[in-house]
Amino acid sequence: MSDKIRPSHGAIALVVLSLAGGAACSSGSAKSSSTTSTVVNSSTSSSTSTSSSSAPATVSSSSSSSAPPSSSTTAASPSDPEQVAKAFFAAWVKGDASAMAADAESGAVVTAAKSAAASGTSGYVFSNCQGAAGSTYCTFVHPGSRLVVRVGNQSMKVSEVTHAALDAQGVAQEFANAWESSNSDAMKVLGSVAAANQATALEADAPNASGVTNCSGAAGSTYCTISSGAHRLTIRVDNPSLTVIEFRLAS
Repeated sequence: MSDKIRPSHGAIALVVLSLAGGAACSSGSAKSSSTTSTVVNSSTSSSTSTSSSSAPATVSSSSSSSAPPSSSTTAASPSDPEQVAKAFFAAWVKGDASAMAADAESGAVVTAAKSAAASGTSGYVFSNCQGAAGSTYCTFVHPGSRLVVRVGNQSMKVSEVTHAALDAQGVAQEFANAWESSNSDAMKVLGSVAAANQATALEADAPNASGVTNCSGAAGSTYCTISSGAHRLTIRVDNPSLTVIEFRLAS
C-alpha cells in the first residue's frame, strides 16, 4: 500500500524536468519575441533614418544646383551701362585687349582705347555717368586729363572711347560734374583736399547747378562761375598745376 501512495524518484525527476523544460521554453519564447521586436524596431529605425537622410540631401542638392548666384550676377551686368563702362575701364587699365573687345562694339573701339593708353593708365578715378541721345557717357578723371567711355543703351556695348587733356576751364567743369554727383574721390583728384571739403559743404546747391557758365583769369588763377538757383558759386583753378584750389559761394 505504501508503494502505491509514495511516488517514485523517477516520476519526481520527470516532473521536475518537465517543469524546467516548460520554463526554459517559455523563457526562450520570450527572448525570441524580444529579439524579433528589436529587429523590427531596428529595421523601422533604419528605414526611417535612410528616408530622413536621403530626402534632405536630394532637396539640398537640387536647391544649390538650380539657383547658382552667378546667373543673377551675369544677368544684371549687361543691363547697366555704368557697369559695362567700368568693366571696360578696368580692362583698359590692365591693358587687357581681349577683355576690352568683349565689351566693345568693334575693333576700332579697342584701337582707340589702346591709343589713349599711350599716355598712361594709372591715377584715373571714376567720376560720373550722364545720359544723352541713347547713350551713357561715363567719365574717369586724372589730374589734367579725362577718359570718356560711351556705352550704347540698347547694345550695352562700348561704342566710343575718347581721351583728352584738360585746360583750366575743363578742370573746373569736371570738378563741377564730380561735385554734382557727390563724388569726393574725383574732386580730390582734380583739386585740393580743402577745395573738395568746401564743395562737399555746399552740396545742398548741387541739384540746381547749371554747370560752368563762364571763366576769367587773374593773378595766375582761373575763376569759373556756376549758377545754382539764386546762388552763384566760384571755382578757382591754379593755372600752373591745373588744380582746383577753392570752391566758394559767390552770392
